[in-house]
Amino acid sequence: MASEAGVKLPTGATERVYDQVYPEALMQAWDRLPCRRFEAVIVDEGQDFLPLWWSAIDAALAPGPEARLRIFFDSNQRVYKSIGRLPEDVQLVPIRLTKNLRNTQRIHEFVLTQYEGFPIISTGPEGIAVESVKVVPRDAVRLCLDRIIARMAGENILPEHMAVLVEAETVIGDVVRSGRCGGLPVTNSSVRKAGALVVDTIGNFKGLESRVVIVVCTGRMLTERELPYVGFSRARTHLILLGEEKTLSALNKAMGRR
Repeated sequence: MASEAGVKLPTGATERVYDQVYPEALMQAWDRLPCRRFEAVIVDEGQDFLPLWWSAIDAALAPGPEARLRIFFDSNQRVYKSIGRLPEDVQLVPIRLTKNLRNTQRIHEFVLTQYEGFPIISTGPEGIAVESVKVVPRDAVRLCLDRIIARMAGENILPEHMAVLVEAETVIGDVVRSGRCGGLPVTNSSVRKAGALVVDTIGNFKGLESRVVIVVCTGRMLTERELPYVGFSRARTHLILLGEEKTLSALNKAMGRR
């Protein structure tokens, strides 16, 4: 929209650019191109929107009483630290989803310890137990990950049905070398393709799912409830936790496992 409206944008993508510059540029674009505004805007993952983003979204609505803004959000999936509240004039209408249609019962029960809200049940099959693979020292993570991926391939799991999730972009370099992981070509969550293994952050994979999910666990998982909740619940049938022994031991204890 900025390009179409002739609003100049800075080069590079810093936190300030995403948090302030882009939404301000979007508001300028709506001012210059009022005919491009919408009669209705639907927002997903609303719990992750910053206050200034809401101003930009509000500016996207065409004037008049017929304009509609619909926001869907899950407070259990708030994975960014600086997130603000929903706009004060938004009327909340709870939609209580009581059934988990994604995870097996084993994964559902494991993740439930990090869930806050009204009761929810899994309607899926029992499935297999959540797997923990403990490694020492930390630099052995890549080697263990290679073995896990090879084992999954031996069980006829296609690369596109697996995902490796990490806490931050900086950790991706610990598991990927020359664009490959476990001998497979790597892609990210926004460009999923046949024959390629997804390696991405938990934040980027939020809202998505995979048949097999391998989560590289670090100490941050012990201090931020939303990270394990979001990361672990991405797995449909097989969840594997990979990390240092002390981290996984503490994490399993926090999740109610021994």
